Amino acid sequence: MILDQAYFGFTKDFEDEDLKIADLVKRYPNLIIIRTMSKLYGLAGMRVGFALCGSVAVKIINHFGHDLGFNRISEVATIAAIQDKKYYKKISKRIIDDREYLISELNKLDGVKVYLSDSNFVLMEIDESLASRIYEVLSKQKVVLSKYMGQGFFRITVSTRRHIKAFLKCMRMAFNVYQPRF
Repeated sequence: MILDQAYFGFTKDFEDEDLKIADLVKRYPNLIIIRTMSKLYGLAGMRVGFALCGSVAVKIINHFGHDLGFNRISEVATIAAIQDKKYYKKISKRIIDDREYLISELNKLDGVKVYLSDSNFVLMEIDESLASRIYEVLSKQKVVLSKYMGQGFFRITVSTRRHIKAFLKCMRMAFNVYQPRF
């Protein structure tokens, strides 16, 4: 069984998560918990992740060999990132605070539904007829925080507070000329 924790670190109980997963791999010997270094740790270009495995899973993985295909620089950067818990705890807190700010501000707009998130992005739903207007305003203002998913859904990345404020300004601009149907 594989548990993907790509968005590890974006919950308020971030510090306790490592203890919980250590217990899980002890309790379930066929469990593999995978994490990427590209989200919280910001090492996306290095294409590195790691796995925590139960005893049975380790035997299976060892049977197939160890060539993981990443270089020494990626390995050193990954180890340094994992060891700097204080820095990444600060980053995690900032992202969580900014995500809560983003959700709070979006919820003030009539006709916007925001789904709760424990990741570094937020899912927003709006009336589909407003989607092109929002996309147009964001493009003109050169704000690239969101991705239109279709059918009125936007995936909004939690970036810096400055970028979030620019995004929210665009949202307000789009809503000034629109009356929601919800």
